[in-house]
Amino acid sequence: MDGGTANVYTATSSAGPWTQIGSVGSLANDGNIHFSAHGGAFLVADTSWYKQDPSGSGREAWHDMRPLSNSFTGTVSGEYPPQYRLTIDGCVEIFGSVQLPGAGSYNGITFFTLPAGYRPVSHAVSFPVGQTGGTMSGDSNAGIPRVFIDTTGAIQYQGISPGINSSVVRMMGKFPLDVTGLITS
Repeated sequence: MDGGTANVYTATSSAGPWTQIGSVGSLANDGNIHFSAHGGAFLVADTSWYKQDPSGSGREAWHDMRPLSNSFTGTVSGEYPPQYRLTIDGCVEIFGSVQLPGAGSYNGITFFTLPAGYRPVSHAVSFPVGQTGGTMSGDSNAGIPRVFIDTTGAIQYQGISPGINSSVVRMMGKFPLDVTGLITS
């Protein structure tokens, strides 16, 4: 321990020489606990933890997306409301149901914006969605019905068939915040 920071050292024997490979600091000015890797250690430098769910599940508590914008409805009888959370593996999970507007457009219209710290880092992400009742064949010009999230955190539906206003769309997906080492080509 050194001034509230736990330092981690390694050596081939108790006689040394000792080499620092990491440290865990006390709460920093930003309210986070920071890790620091040294000399080829395997920790990711300056990784922050988040507050654990009160249940002790190891995951962050769910955050409510409501109220939604642009005439989308997040309170639907018999459905889970739209919500998001950070997972212990560094991903963002999104879950719940949204009712499309009763009139007008719904493809490509932002209904919620994720706050900083929950947004895709370098590329937009998307995942398939499902509609309750009726048919959802997808617009042939727009591809598979999906949730689309860009790097500003804007969440939209894309590829949903025209003319199904007021339908309920269920979503469940997950994307990584840290794309270090992700295969890109």
